[in-house]
Amino acid sequence: MLFSHERVTDVVHERFPSWLPVARIILPIIQKMKSHVDAVVCASQYSAIEFSDVADKLRIIPLAVDHDVFYPRDTEVEPTEVPLVLFAGRLSFEKRPHVAVAAARELALRGVRAKFVFAGDGPMRQKLQNMVDGLDVAFVGRIADRNELAALMSAADVCIAPSPFETFGLSILESLACGTPVIVANKGAGVELITGGCGLAVEPTGAMVADAIMLLLLESRELVRQRCVQRAVCSELVK
Repeated sequence: MLFSHERVTDVVHERFPSWLPVARIILPIIQKMKSHVDAVVCASQYSAIEFSDVADKLRIIPLAVDHDVFYPRDTEVEPTEVPLVLFAGRLSFEKRPHVAVAAARELALRGVRAKFVFAGDGPMRQKLQNMVDGLDVAFVGRIADRNELAALMSAADVCIAPSPFETFGLSILESLACGTPVIVANKGAGVELITGGCGLAVEPTGAMVADAIMLLLLESRELVRQRCVQRAVCSELVK
């Protein structure tokens, strides 16, 4: 059984220069692998596109979260004076954390107050920290305690997951389960998770993400929370 965690075409496009003939080497290997497995498991429709030629072997099984941990914790967290925007993920280029920084600066230029929190670590951390001078931004590092992470997700008004290469996006589903809407890239599997009015899919640029944050902050927090939790449960149904 083959479990597809990343789309090979995305990996090649993202990590190798276009002039290298990497695809001509890797794609035949993947094609041979397909012929030697009995089943291919993908977590999203986006991930499954790469295996449309072996549809008879394909199974789409979404990931899930522990709802005893990830749930709205309104009674457990202190409300913030300004809107809280959360990026929860690895601080590496493919996750596009710099887009969240660009959105923070865009909101500041518009005179919109918001506190940005980055929960995660990775090779871009120092570079990102050098980019946030004058902004209300905090880097809290990787949060190993799932209850602590869930409390932070629940406290956030908006979460951002701007990577265009997500083949599922577990942190997106965790945020929804906590009742928090998510802004995702308009490409990738994140789009499949935020249907039903529990987020927005936009081009992953600072200006577009800032626009989306402002739109989501206009909505009723209670209504959005209800929609997000319901969507999180629905997305876990096996297709």
